[in-house]
Parts: sequence; C-alpha cells; structure tokens
Amino acid sequence: MGLYVRPNSPYFWTDVSPPDGGPRIQKSTKIRHDATTPQLRKENRQLAERVYHERYAAAARRLHGEPEPKPASTFAAFAEWYERHVTVHHRGAKREREILKTLTDTFGKRQLRDLSKADVQEWVTERRDEVSAATVNRELDVLKRLLKEAVPVYLEASPIAALKRLRTEKRAVVTLTPDDEKTLLVALPPADQAIVLAALDTLARAGELLALRWADDHGRYLTILNPKAGESRKVPVSTRLRTALDALKKKRRKKVYIFAHRRQGETPTTWSNSVKQMLEDACRRTGITYGRKKEGITFHGLRHTGATRMIEAGVSLRIVQAIGGWSDLRLLTRYTHPSDAAMQDAVEAVSRAVSR
Repeated sequence: MGLYVRPNSPYFWTDVSPPDGGPRIQKSTKIRHDATTPQLRKENRQLAERVYHERYAAAARRLHGEPEPKPASTFAAFAEWYERHVTVHHRGAKREREILKTLTDTFGKRQLRDLSKADVQEWVTERRDEVSAATVNRELDVLKRLLKEAVPVYLEASPIAALKRLRTEKRAVVTLTPDDEKTLLVALPPADQAIVLAALDTLARAGELLALRWADDHGRYLTILNPKAGESRKVPVSTRLRTALDALKKKRRKKVYIFAHRRQGETPTTWSNSVKQMLEDACRRTGITYGRKKEGITFHGLRHTGATRMIEAGVSLRIVQAIGGWSDLRLLTRYTHPSDAAMQDAVEAVSRAVSR
C-alpha cells in the first residue's frame, strides 16, 4: 500500500512489505497530513514519502544486518507537531506559540538532524543584536525543549542540550514618584489614564489589563484572569479608578474589552507593546526617565509602585499578595522598594536614639 492515511489519525502512515517476505510493517510517520497551509501539506507529504522509502530501505538493510538511520523531518513540520501536542499543555502556551513562529521563520526549512550547535550559536549572536538577552534566553529554552522532544525518533540526542543561556544583567525596578504620577496622568488621554490607574491600583500586569472585558467589571471589584496561572482573582476598584472606568464606559459601552483601543494587532505581544509604547511616549513628552537601562520607569514598574505604596501604608502582605495574584508570599520581596524618605528616616533613627 505504501503511504496512506487513516480516518482516525492526523498523520501519514507507511505500509512496508519487507523484501525478505516478512510480515507487513504499518507505522505512523508522525508527519501531519492536515497541516495549516497547502504549501506545508505538500511539504509534509513529500517528507512522508521520504520516510516511506527510508523505512523500506531500512527493512532491506536489516535483511543484510545494517543499522537503521533516523527518519527525516523539517524543523517546520516538527514544530507544528510540537505546538499541537506539547505546547498546548504548557501554562504559557500563547507566548510559546509566538516563539515557535519566530524559530520557524529562522530554522523552518532545515532538517532537524542537520541542525548543529554551531548553527544555534550563530543564531543566538545575531538574535542578540535584535532583542534583549532575556528574550533570547526564552526563545532558546523553547528551542531546547523542542529538540529534546525530537529524541529518539528524529535525533540521537539534542545538539544544544548543554548550550548555556546568555548572561543577563539584573537592573533594579524603579517606582513612580507621586509627582511624576501627576505629571504623567495629565499628559495622557482619558483611556490611557485609566490603564495607568488600573496598573497602579490593581497591581495587574499589562496582559491582564488588556484581557479585561466590561463583563469583568462588577462595580466594586474587577475579575482579573492571571494568564500565567490560569486562575482569576477579585480585585477591589479604587475610587479614582471607578471614576475613570465609568467615564470610559460611557464612550465605549459597545466594546467587549475595556481597553480595546490598545488591542490593535494580531498577537497579545503586540498589544502589550502598544501599552509600553504609550507609556514611553508619555514619559518622553513629560521628561520622565523611561526604561530599565536608564534606571527609569516601565509599565511593569507601575505594579511595583502600587505594591510598594501599599506595603509602606501598612497594608498586610497577605492582602497585597491577594490583590496582585502572587502565588508565593516570598515573591513580594521583589516588589518592595523603600522610598528615599523612608531610607533617610531610617538612618536618622540612629542619631535620634543617642539624642534621647
């Protein structure tokens, strides 16, 4: 029969009759016949046909006592299988799908078995000129998991199993001062003011805010979905945020998402970048330092700002944890940034004890 498909399987199958007259061998190729595009379906069929011929040749080699080589697959074909059967079970599936697309743009036409450590090292060097070291590391982690999954069907071992991640420089997160906050809010249109206030007062991440629907607004509280943990939490709405949301709702009550104006583009990453760009532009107009490299504020720094202010005001760590959605109380230590005034008061306390 050669190459065929089964009604209950998405893969091409091979039916090999050994040249020595032994029993027929029917095996899946693990190459999909229902790929997403006509071009990819054509490529997959060609790969499957190659697998059939290799399996027939392998049967002949076994007849003469020769070792059997690994089957072939392009990176694109295996990445599609990996996304459908492995990525889908990961907590950060959305982000991983975007990374897989980036990796496929680079390695898609390459054969898995031809991909070497040197190839990946060259890619890391070129990629580092385009994005941060942290981003390269995230992409490298996905590539490592994908190649590990290809063992032992397509590879004897992953060529980059021991490849080290790039060294990243940890910069302190800067919080927003009250004066800078007032300046920033004045420079923003009402819809973006609401986003900044929501980030400060609910401790929500950019992705969480962009996923908020009007159906999640219950007046006194918001239901916020944590995309990392896949769990929702109830967060009280401050008086100033309530005012901003009510004003926004009057103009956009027909929209599904509260901050729909920042959901422009094809992917959640594009939406988040839109929010970050908004803040960067506002900081540039008002003279506020932006970006961790310059020891300035970032959008994620708004979450740090809100948590720090709550803790300085004497709010229980447990309450801050519940509002921000941290799974471990110890993670909050990264979100507490003593103000200059508080630190000055601390050192003055030494001499006050002597004065008394």
